[in-house]
Amino acid sequence: MSHTGRALHGLCLLTLGVFVGRWTATIATVSAQSPSKKEAREILIGNAPIRLDDPIDSMLTVLKKQYKVDDRGKLANGDEFLAITTLDSATILGSVQVKQDKVVGAAREWGDIEASDALLSFFQKIYGAFESASSQTQVGVLKCMTSRKPDGVTTALLFDFDGRGVTLYLAQKDKEIEGKPFRWITVEESISK
Repeated sequence: MSHTGRALHGLCLLTLGVFVGRWTATIATVSAQSPSKKEAREILIGNAPIRLDDPIDSMLTVLKKQYKVDDRGKLANGDEFLAITTLDSATILGSVQVKQDKVVGAAREWGDIEASDALLSFFQKIYGAFESASSQTQVGVLKCMTSRKPDGVTTALLFDFDGRGVTLYLAQKDKEIEGKPFRWITVEESISK
C-alpha cells in the first residue's frame, strides 16, 4: 500500500475514532462479511485477540509474551487504561480499558502521520462535513467500498445520516500527472432523497 493510502487509512480511522464517541454508526460492509456476535466483541491488537469481558490476567498473559503493556492510570470514569506498544516502545499498537479486573474496552491503532498545516486544515474540513451532515440526526450508516479498475483503485467511506451524507475517498490512478503519481483525497457533503 502506498504512503498516501496508509495516510488516508490512518486519517479515516482517526476520524472514525473521534466520531465514535459522538455518533452511533450502523456498519454495513461491501467487501467483507459481517462479523459474528463473537467477532464483534473481539479485536486484534498486534496478533493478540482481545475480548470484552475477558479477565485481565489472561489478557495480560497473552499480550506480555510479545508486547509491552504500560499502565497509564485511570480514566475519568474509573476504568484502568493500558497502552500496548512494541517491546522497544517505538510503535503504539493499541490500548485496553479494564474495570473490576475485566476487559471493558479496547482500541487498535492502525497508524498515524505527522499533521502538517495542510493535513490539519483538511481534517477540520472533514469534521465540518460530519458536523453539518449529522446536525439533524446522530445515527448514521457507514459503507466501506473499494473499486478496482484497470487504471487504478478508489477507496471510499460513505456515511449517510438520513439523507445527508459525507463521502471520504482516495483515488489512486496508475497514470502520472506532471511526473507525479495521481493520488487524490476528497471529502464531500451531500443531500439526497
